[in-house]
Amino acid sequence: MKKPPAPIVRRQAHLSLATAKLLVPVITAGTILLASQLVMAAAPEADFGFTPTVAAVNQQISFDATVQDPDDDVVSIEWDFDNDGSFDATGGNVQHSFGSSGSKTVRMVVTDAASETDEVVHALRVNAPPGAAFEFSPSNPSVNQSIAFDARGTTDDAAIGAGGFDWDLDGDGAYDDGSGAQLSHSYATPGTRTVGLRVTDSDGETSFASHSVQVAALNAGPTAAFSFGPSRPNVGQTVSFDGSESDDDGPLLPTSYAWDLDGDGAFDDALGVTPSTSYSSSGPKTVSLRVTDALGVTDTASHSFTVNPPPNASFSVSPASADVGDPVSFDAAASSDDLPLPANAYAWDLDNDGAFDDGTAQTASTTFSTPGGKTVRLRVTDSGGSTDIATQTVSVAANPAPVAAFSFTPARPNIAQAVALTGAGSSDDEPIPAGGYSWDTNGDGVYGDVTGVTTSTSFATAGAKTVGLRVTDADGAMTSTTQVITVNAAPTADFTFTPASPSRTGTGTATVTYNGTAQDDLALPAAALAWDTDNDGQFDDGTTNQVTATYATSGAKIVRFRVTDSGGSVTTVQKTVTVNTIPVADFTITPQTPRLNEAMTLRSTSTDADAGQALTVTWDTDNDGQFDDGTGATLARAGYTSVGEKVMRMRVVDTLGATAIRERRVTVQDRLPTAGLTWSPAVPLPGQTVTFRSTSTPSQGASITATEWNLDAISGFERPGITATAVFRTAGRHTVEVKVSEDSGGVDIESAVVVVNAAPTALMRFSSSQPYAGDTVNFASVSRDSDGNLTSETWDLDGDGQYDDATGKLASRRFTTLGAHTVRLRAVDNHGAGSVHAVTINVRERPKPAPEPEQLDAVVRISSVPGKSFTRISRLGVRAGKGAMVRASCKGKGCPAKRASSTRSRGKAVRLRWLERRLWPGTRIRIYVTAKGKVGSYTSLLIRRAKSPSRLDRCLSPGTTKTIRCPR
Repeated sequence: MKKPPAPIVRRQAHLSLATAKLLVPVITAGTILLASQLVMAAAPEADFGFTPTVAAVNQQISFDATVQDPDDDVVSIEWDFDNDGSFDATGGNVQHSFGSSGSKTVRMVVTDAASETDEVVHALRVNAPPGAAFEFSPSNPSVNQSIAFDARGTTDDAAIGAGGFDWDLDGDGAYDDGSGAQLSHSYATPGTRTVGLRVTDSDGETSFASHSVQVAALNAGPTAAFSFGPSRPNVGQTVSFDGSESDDDGPLLPTSYAWDLDGDGAFDDALGVTPSTSYSSSGPKTVSLRVTDALGVTDTASHSFTVNPPPNASFSVSPASADVGDPVSFDAAASSDDLPLPANAYAWDLDNDGAFDDGTAQTASTTFSTPGGKTVRLRVTDSGGSTDIATQTVSVAANPAPVAAFSFTPARPNIAQAVALTGAGSSDDEPIPAGGYSWDTNGDGVYGDVTGVTTSTSFATAGAKTVGLRVTDADGAMTSTTQVITVNAAPTADFTFTPASPSRTGTGTATVTYNGTAQDDLALPAAALAWDTDNDGQFDDGTTNQVTATYATSGAKIVRFRVTDSGGSVTTVQKTVTVNTIPVADFTITPQTPRLNEAMTLRSTSTDADAGQALTVTWDTDNDGQFDDGTGATLARAGYTSVGEKVMRMRVVDTLGATAIRERRVTVQDRLPTAGLTWSPAVPLPGQTVTFRSTSTPSQGASITATEWNLDAISGFERPGITATAVFRTAGRHTVEVKVSEDSGGVDIESAVVVVNAAPTALMRFSSSQPYAGDTVNFASVSRDSDGNLTSETWDLDGDGQYDDATGKLASRRFTTLGAHTVRLRAVDNHGAGSVHAVTINVRERPKPAPEPEQLDAVVRISSVPGKSFTRISRLGVRAGKGAMVRASCKGKGCPAKRASSTRSRGKAVRLRWLERRLWPGTRIRIYVTAKGKVGSYTSLLIRRAKSPSRLDRCLSPGTTKTIRCPR
C-alpha cells in the first residue's frame, strides 16, 4: 500500500508551546523581592491520519485527528473536504467519501479557547477502477488455429503491471488460464467459447470483460442447396433461383455460385446467389448449382421441374340453332390440359362485349333477345396461369308471340274478399315458363304486382276494377290482356237507443230499446239484420229493426248491429251504451247532539259505484223541501234557535244525472252534559288490555244518569259503566266513543282515536355463520319500526343474556373457542316497545393449509452451432422423472413435417432427435414437461441469426400447460 503524502502544515503566529515564565522584581525601600510569574498561552499542535490511504470512488474514508495542546483548551476541530474554504464537518473522528476519482486536498483546522489555531493539509488519491477491454484475432478461428488475445486497450488512471491481467480461456469462471496483456491460445474442438479477462490495478481495483469466440470445425466442404419459384412456370415467365440455402464453414462469395440454367451440363449461365431466367418452350427442365469454397472444394445440387404448356380450350353448344328467348347451353368439358384443370379454370363471354365476365363454371347458359349470329367465347386458364381461348357462333331465329287469357272467381266479389285469378287458358307454340305470367292487379297498367300461372288479389273499395295479364314465352315474346271485375258495395247500417243515459239502482236493472236502419245497392234479404246486445260475440239477440235489452250491472255496454247483403258483404256498426248506477247518499252531523244555537258541520259520505263520476251535493237544512241551503260535500250551518227535532236532507246528482236523497234528524237541546274520556296505557301494544274511564260532566244542576261505550266502531253503544276495557289485536288507529245522558234529558257523545303501537322488528346481518376459530365476525343491525323510530339497539355478544356488549348499528366479536355461540340484538322504539333477534354462530376449527404441490425435476439440454443463415441443433434432450410426459412442438422454417411429439419418460433422458436439424431464424421450439399433481416445466427456444438460441424457462400449473412463476 502506498504511504500517505507528508502533510503540508501552515501555522498561525503564536507563542511557544512551552509555558514562558518571567520574574518581575518588586522594589521596596532598601529591599528587592521576587514577587510573581507571568504565564502566557500556548497554541495547539495538530495532525490527522486517514484510512484507507487510497480509496475507491464513493468509499467511506475515516479521518482521525491528533491534537497536542499544553493548555488543554481546544474548542473546535473543523474539516474542509472539497478545498473550497468552507468547513464540511466537525469533530476529531469523521467520515467522508468522494464521488469522483483523482487527487483530493483535505484541510483540518484546530482552534483553542484563546482562538489560537493550527491548520493541517493532506493530499490523498481516490482510485478509479480500470476499464477492462480486449480483442482477438482471427475473428472466426478454426479448430487448433492459434488465436491472439490483446488486452492493451485496457484503461486506468495509473499504469497496470503485467501481473494485473488474468485470463479465463476455458469458460469455467476461474481466471487461472494465463496472465499478461497479450497471449495466444487454440481450441481442439469446434463450438462457442466464452473468454474472460480480469484486470487488477496497482490499488487492487478490478474490472472484467468477456467475448464469445466461435470456433469452426475443419473444412468439410460446402453444401450446395437452392430453391426456385414458381415451381411450375409458364412459357416466357421469369423463374427466380435462390442459392442462399447453401452452407459452408467459411463465408461463400457471390463468385462461389455457378449455375447451369439450360441443362447442358456447363456451369456457364450465371454467377451469384440469386439469378433468374425464362424458357421459350414447355416441358421438363433441369437446373444445377455448383458451389466452390475458398479452398476450391465444390458441391453440386440439381432440381428438375416442368415448364407449363398452355391448355386447349373447346366447348359444345346446345341447341346449335335457337329462337329468340330460347335458353342456349354451353359445355367446356372438351377442354383439356396436361394436368387436371382447376374448378375456376373457365371464363365465358356470352354477350360478345370482350369481357369474360358471364360465367365461371364449366357450363353456362344464356338467352338472346334479337335474331342473328351470336359470337360466344370461352377462355380456359390452367393451374399454372396459362390460357387459351375458343370461339363459336350461335344462329338465333325470330320467335312467335304467345296468346294471353285468364279467368277469375267469384264473379262479383265483396270488398276485401279474395279473388282467384288463373292464366291457364294462355297458349304458345312451346310451354310457357312458370315465371312467364305477370299480373297487373291494381289497374295502373304496370305489370309485375305478382307472378305465376295462378294468384289471388282483393279490393279495398267497391266498383269496376281492371285486372291485366302479360304472358312472356320462353323466347321472350310477350302478349297482354285485361278484364273488368265488379266489386260488390257493402251495405250501410246505423242504430239509435233510448234512453240515452239508462240508470239502475244498486241491485236493480236498466232496460234499453235499440232501433236499427240499413240500406244497400241491391235489395236486402229477409235475414239481413242481426244484433249482439250482450257483447258475447254472437249475433243472436234479435233479427228485426227494433230490439230491447235489460242490464243488471252498470258500466259501458258494447252493442253491435250487423247487416249482410245478398252478395255476402257485411257491415257492422258498434256503439257503447253507458248504464249508470244511482249513487248512495249519506252524511254525518257534528255534533250529534247540538245545543240551542250551537253551530253544526254537515259532511257528505255519499258513494257512487261508477268509477270516475263526480257527485254534485246540495242541502235542505230548514225542511222547506228546497235544496237551496248550501252546496258542496261539507256544509257549516248556524245553530238552531229553537229546541226539538230537526229534519235535514242532502241531495247528490252524478255526472250522468242520477239522483239520490238522504234524510237525517237531530234533537236540539237546551241543556246537555259534556262527554269526555281517558285511557291507559296511552300508547298500547297489540293484544294489550286498555282501560277507558269517562271524564264526562253534567250540565249545571243536572246529574248523569247513564254512561255507554262504543269501543269497536261497529256494535254501537252496548257497554255501560264509568269504565270499560278493550283489547286491540292490530296496530294502527282505532276510534272509540263514549255517550252520556243526564236527568235533564240531554245527551252528548265524544269520540277519540287510540293509536296502537306496533313493536319494532329486531334484525341483524353478519359476515359468516361458520367462522374459523380466531376470526372476527362483524354484525350490523337492520332493525326497523313501522310506526315510529328506534331509540336504542343493544347487543349481547357473549350469550350471557345481558345486552351490555355493544350499542348502535354495528358490533363485532372475535370468537376463539369452538362450538355454537348465541348472539342477540335488542331493538326498542320511542314508545318503549322492544323485540329481540337471536342467531347462532358455529365456530369451526381452521383447516390446515393444503400442501404445496411438488415441483417436477426436469432439465432441458441443448447443443447448437449458430450460423449466419441457420442454426444447426446438434443435440436436444430432456431429463425428467419416470412417468413424466414430455411434449415438444416446432413452428417456423426448417421444422419437419411432424410439428409435435409426445413421449413418456422412463427415468432416462428423452432424446428429441426429430428436432436435431437445421432451423432458420424466427423458428420457435416449445417443450412441456408435466406429471400428475406436480408443478411442471416449460422451455421456449427461439432460433436467432448468428447467435445461440434465446431461452425462456417457466413452470406449469399442475396438470395443465398454463405457465406460471416457479415456486421459490
